Amino acid sequence: MSTTFETSIAFIQLLEDGIIRVKVKENAIIDQLGLSENLAIYKQILGNKKAKFITLFHALNTADFGIRSDYEAVNRVELKLAEAFVLASLSNRIEVNYHIQNTKKKYPTKLFNDEHSALKWLRSLKF
Repeated sequence: MSTTFETSIAFIQLLEDGIIRVKVKENAIIDQLGLSENLAIYKQILGNKKAKFITLFHALNTADFGIRSDYEAVNRVELKLAEAFVLASLSNRIEVNYHIQNTKKKYPTKLFNDEHSALKWLRSLKF
């Protein structure tokens, strides 16, 4: 069983196949502090490597206004081979879809309704 790290906004695990699993906390508002905490954990887990990421959102998760530029910062993007988002609500889908439009040219990204499908897609990608 892998170690679970906790930040103010999420629980983070390195799965056995090298995928980083990020489960956003219920009712968490994604802010700059939370993103910085998550980034520190990613770097601790990965060192200088890249990984595939799966991020799971609850229905009431949202992000601070203006956080998009922090989320798309080079120091975050350079860690990712691919990213799957599991969404619980239409509002999540709207926010994340906007993000995907800006990052899909940098690495593969896709939206899902369930974790199983998202992991299957990530595992099918070969790098």
